[in-house]
Amino acid sequence: MADSLEHRIQRLEDRFAINDLVVQYATLLDDAQWDALGELFTTDGVFASPNSMTVGRAEVIANFKVKHAPFPVTWHDPHGIAVEFDDD
Repeated sequence: MADSLEHRIQRLEDRFAINDLVVQYATLLDDAQWDALGELFTTDGVFASPNSMTVGRAEVIANFKVKHAPFPVTWHDPHGIAVEFDDD
């Protein structure tokens, strides 16, 4: 059965919201806007990379501050984002 128009529109809105979140993350990280960046994470959020895993909003931001301290400037440039939905 084909998805309804309303469902398809909601999926598009959800995809754009995820895209906007990634762009906000990159911009706030590059601008060292730590408090605003923290607001993108839940209080129990997890940030994982190949070399570390940090749990909790405050810890995630503290980790970003340490990792980005050696760099006077960063420029994250999010490109295409693939989104797959498992369910609604």
